[in-house]
Amino acid sequence: MKHQQLFLFLAGFSATLGIDDGLRKSAGPTTQEVREILEHLEVVDLDDGYGNRLPTLRVSGVDLAVVDGSGTTAGSGGRGNLIVGYVDDGQLLTGSHNVVLGQGNSVESHGGLVAGQANALEAPWATIRGGRGNRVTGPHGSICGGGDNEARGECSSIAGGRGNLASGPFSTVVGGRDGVASGDHALVVGGLRSVASGLNSTTIGGQDMVASGAYAVAAGGYQGTASGSFSVVAGGNSGVAGGSTSPLDVEGAYTVVHGGLRNRATGQYAAAQGGQDNEARGVKSSTAGGYYNDAIAESSACVGGNTNAANDILATTVGGRQQDANHDVSTVSGGYQTSSSRIYSWAAGNRSGSF
Repeated sequence: MKHQQLFLFLAGFSATLGIDDGLRKSAGPTTQEVREILEHLEVVDLDDGYGNRLPTLRVSGVDLAVVDGSGTTAGSGGRGNLIVGYVDDGQLLTGSHNVVLGQGNSVESHGGLVAGQANALEAPWATIRGGRGNRVTGPHGSICGGGDNEARGECSSIAGGRGNLASGPFSTVVGGRDGVASGDHALVVGGLRSVASGLNSTTIGGQDMVASGAYAVAAGGYQGTASGSFSVVAGGNSGVAGGSTSPLDVEGAYTVVHGGLRNRATGQYAAAQGGQDNEARGVKSSTAGGYYNDAIAESSACVGGNTNAANDILATTVGGRQQDANHDVSTVSGGYQTSSSRIYSWAAGNRSGSF
């Protein structure tokens, strides 16, 4: 659509109006059209709150449409933008139909809004509301504040923080630093260098936490990994909940590690709580406290102690050192190098024996 330009000079203001050639055969607007335009324009003095008067051009009684003349909002060519403020050297304005506020912000697509300083919209229908050095490179992405963040995934979003990346579709990062939400619908909340890569996975706080399993949660602590589907790591140091990093891990699914140092829950429905270097590897197995304990069989448990093993179904060790519960529903409590050798047996407080 071709446009002619009508320049109006009103009390020190200059307005440029595009007049559609298709509306008339004449070379310019008629006196009546100019009169109609002027009816909607007025210069008023506004109070700045300190008693000073600010001359302002007011448009009233009509909508104000800013278009590039292409006939589509998804246009290109750097026209149809509403720019508030001066344009700096190196500022890219190749997109169309954007609202550009702040300083040094760039727009390279269409239908967006950018504010703040040195931010960049590189995808359509995107928004940056403040901050510095932020980029939206995925369509429908959004960033609210912070610095050096990137919303890369479709409909991804970031709220504050620094150096964060939301690369998964519909992913979100809230605060923190150097967090990465790469899974579909993944969420990272606070923390440092945490990664939510599984489907609908979440990390909350902590440092170097990883939620790679589907629907997994890694909360607090240091270098914890929730790799099983629906698994949870909460607090502690270097805990692992889950047996693999497959998208829908079954073997290590529904596992929980709570606190402690280098504990692992790798069997389905297993749990490891507190202590050090313990592992609950059997289905529905558990460890609680102690160190170097191993709940190997289904529904087995190790509670406290050192270097104990529950090797058969429903076997249990309680305290002691180098104890082995070797048969179904057997228990070893206390003592040193004691083992249970029969079903339903109980060995307590002995040394170097089999009962």
